[in-house]
Amino acid sequence: MNELEHLEKTLSSVGEKLYFDDQPLHFKNLLPNVENFLTWNDVEYCVNNENFKFEVINKRTSEKHSDLRNYVDSKRTISGLINDGHCFVIFNYDSYVEKANALLSTIEKAIGGNWFIHVYGGLHGAKSFAIHMDNPPNLIIQTDGRTDWVVYENRSSRVFPPGIPQGAEKYMREKIKVTLEPGDALYIPANTYHVAKPTGQRLSMSLLCDNFQPKKDRNIYSLDYK
Repeated sequence: MNELEHLEKTLSSVGEKLYFDDQPLHFKNLLPNVENFLTWNDVEYCVNNENFKFEVINKRTSEKHSDLRNYVDSKRTISGLINDGHCFVIFNYDSYVEKANALLSTIEKAIGGNWFIHVYGGLHGAKSFAIHMDNPPNLIIQTDGRTDWVVYENRSSRVFPPGIPQGAEKYMREKIKVTLEPGDALYIPANTYHVAKPTGQRLSMSLLCDNFQPKKDRNIYSLDYK
């Protein structure tokens, strides 16, 4: 059984649980040979390919870098900030990387949905975002290093704007507290508060399910050229 077959079998076994009881789940070694799907060589390729969009998280504030509006579009700036210890996000990694597209095709076959991949990473223990929530559900797959995660019982209310009011951390109740190693995964339901606490060099894939986006055609087509 190869790594994608293992992934499909494991996710298929929890499909009903996700559908009827949407709770955080920790998977040990969900994706064996995870280096086949994302490495630092792939990150270097993305840095030097202007088709990819990057976001940078300030290592001091754990917020989007205040000097950069929207996406970073300079290869020199991106590489400099990463080497300086800021966390980075690569958007839509699956759009240009065939092996990432194959990964999502397997997940969609196993549990359905419309999935996308963003890449998170950092050197020298680069900080990620503070406690926050994401509107779509997330499947985090660690590919390099170790990252401590906390997923809370609390979920965001649609009554209030997204975010956490100052001092609200004291109302947070921990649901899952785990350390992800390469190949491990963590499923985070929609609108659920969570936080990543990297302790060193780390790399992960953040798989987002967004059924409001157009469905992607993941087939690979050939041309009849000579």
